[in-house]
Amino acid sequence: MICLFGQNHRTAPVEIREKIAVTPEKREALTQKLLTCSDIQESVVLSTCNRMEVYAVSEDPNHGRSCIDKMLADVHGVDPSG
Repeated sequence: MICLFGQNHRTAPVEIREKIAVTPEKREALTQKLLTCSDIQESVVLSTCNRMEVYAVSEDPNHGRSCIDKMLADVHGVDPSG
C-alpha cells in the first residue's frame, strides 16, 4: 500500500511548513532513514515552496505512517505528536 504524509498551504500554517521544509541535505537524510525502516520498501520525498509530501510503500499502512512520522521528527528535530 502507498502511505502519504503531506502538508501544504491549505492544511498547515507557514510556521509548521517552515519546520518541515526539506532542503536537499534533509531530503537525502530522510530518504536514507526511511529505507532503514523495515516497514517501508520504497519512498520518495517531494518538497516545493508550498508543500512537503512523503510517499512510501508499506505492507502495513499504520506502521508505515508511524515510521514516516518518526523519521520526519528525527530529521527535523521536532516532536512528532505536536
